[in-house]
Amino acid sequence: MNRREFLAVGSASVASLTAASLLAPNAVLAQAAPVDFTLPTTSGRDRAVSQFRGKVVVLFYETRGTITQNQHVKDAMGARFNRDRTLANRFSLIAACNVAEYNSWPSQYFAREAITTVARSQRIELWLDWNRTLIQRLGLRDGTSNIVLIDKLGRIRERNWGRVADANVNALLDRMIALGNE
Repeated sequence: MNRREFLAVGSASVASLTAASLLAPNAVLAQAAPVDFTLPTTSGRDRAVSQFRGKVVVLFYETRGTITQNQHVKDAMGARFNRDRTLANRFSLIAACNVAEYNSWPSQYFAREAITTVARSQRIELWLDWNRTLIQRLGLRDGTSNIVLIDKLGRIRERNWGRVADANVNALLDRMIALGNE
């Protein structure tokens, strides 16, 4: 094998490895630069993720059709936080809605009203992504549930998309708690 063939095979291997790692859920990421984004919320104000520096941010990014896909992760997280109340103080939870399909008048108005009503009834604040901003900025997947762990410095440490396998939920929570202990 000459040098050109070797480099071609090496480049193809690196490209396929990189593509595979980008597609693999639960991929741990090493990202040096902090991320920041601002979205409108159901409370009527814009919020920035940088407001949560110093805490680990757990971001759930979902659509109306995927909101229950990782309910088992949310339930397990709630159970852990109820067992150890000190955990909750180290984390901020962001529930962001991919509502780009409703980003036209008058559907945007009706969607905002409906989502705000649900958020108030559940006593939560939902972040509204009308333009797929987080898909573009954070490399998330459209049409599925996404879970992102952002460390205290604002760096993405892990992205998960699709349903987390039942067998992997505790490991995900352990990694999340380890970030909170850093």
